[in-house]
Amino acid sequence: MWKILLNFICISFALCSCNQQSEAYAPPVFSTIEEIHSYRLSDELIIGYPMDMFVNESYVFILALADNTWLQVYDKNTGEHIGGFVPKGQGPGEVVTGTTCSYDEEKHIISIFDETSMKLLTYHFNDDIKKSFTFIDEKAFYNCGASVRRVWPLKKDLFFIDGQLGTASEQQKRFQLMLDTEVINEYNDFPVSSYTERLVFMSPTISISPDRQKMAVGTLYGGILELFDLSGNIELRTLEKFYPPIIQCLSGAIQNTEETIWGFSTLCTTDDKIYSVLIGDKNPNLFNNISVFDWKGRPLIKYKTDCLVLKLCASPKESGKLYGLAFSENKEFYLVSLTV
Repeated sequence: MWKILLNFICISFALCSCNQQSEAYAPPVFSTIEEIHSYRLSDELIIGYPMDMFVNESYVFILALADNTWLQVYDKNTGEHIGGFVPKGQGPGEVVTGTTCSYDEEKHIISIFDETSMKLLTYHFNDDIKKSFTFIDEKAFYNCGASVRRVWPLKKDLFFIDGQLGTASEQQKRFQLMLDTEVINEYNDFPVSSYTERLVFMSPTISISPDRQKMAVGTLYGGILELFDLSGNIELRTLEKFYPPIIQCLSGAIQNTEETIWGFSTLCTTDDKIYSVLIGDKNPNLFNNISVFDWKGRPLIKYKTDCLVLKLCASPKESGKLYGLAFSENKEFYLVSLTV
């Protein structure tokens, strides 16, 4: 009798745990779904895999290796290739492996993080970028005592870091704020509990708002959206768990399974909104959407696109205008603009 009762309790607990776990995740519900058409700006772009992109009042910038240069610049109206900048290499102003780029619109300064050398390099240009593009300075992070995965400048001498800096620990860490050479704040909480699930946060999609006061973080495996306030310390303001990160770890590497639901493949932000490609399916090839959220994590609208969108950036001067890097079924990259 006791054995039967114990089995019943165990089964009930297991069912309850499963229900609680499933209830913790809920797909976003968009009250409005619209179809939009893209405008193709360019022919096929002969570039390596694009790591990042942004747009200013004149140009679209893509961080991708081509002809031994890392920064490809295009006219945002015609798609014309203006030129390649930032040589590949280890000399002054050169980059071995570019992973992130950011743009200070007010100062016309571009920052690129080199993952291999663990340096943040900065460049300046004026209206005529061909004549004025100049290497300014670099900041080294390789002597900080731990690994640094990515870096973004926030304001003078203040940097946001995706890495292992701060309090010494062998455990996986997340984010740090560094003022000059000192870590002044760190954030190491995870919205998941298991070690395997935490691995998806080693390389999430990250976008910092133009005012550098907010940050959106989205996972590719599963669909977890975290929204942070960066105006003081690193503070989590909103957590939305859309899909669980169902993965397996083989020889230290993340592998998807047949049950994996794919999440955020790219994010870009304005001071008001978050634009994303949220796959939300077991089919990893559904890049034909742009899902929009506000900074409270509320789903606003979902656009079905007529192209497969790999990367996105928002124009700071054109409200409702997005620029993207799309790819064809033949894996050809090309520039598009979209009005949302």
